[in-house]
Amino acid sequence: MSQTFVMANIVLLFLCLIIGMALRRSGRVPENAHTAVNASVINVSLPALTLAQIHNIEFQLALIYSATMP
Repeated sequence: MSQTFVMANIVLLFLCLIIGMALRRSGRVPENAHTAVNASVINVSLPALTLAQIHNIEFQLALIYSATMP
């Protein structure tokens, strides 16, 4: 992973945090906005990320342990 990619992610993280704080302070976001954001991340973003990355997995014998753990 390149250093530029990591720094871009960190900058994006702090930028989103600052935008969220500004929206919260301005009163444009309701009190329970965090529940809607959390629900969208859990119900939409994580399954989409899983589907996008599943094609990059190389099957190995060690993955059987991870699959049988649940």
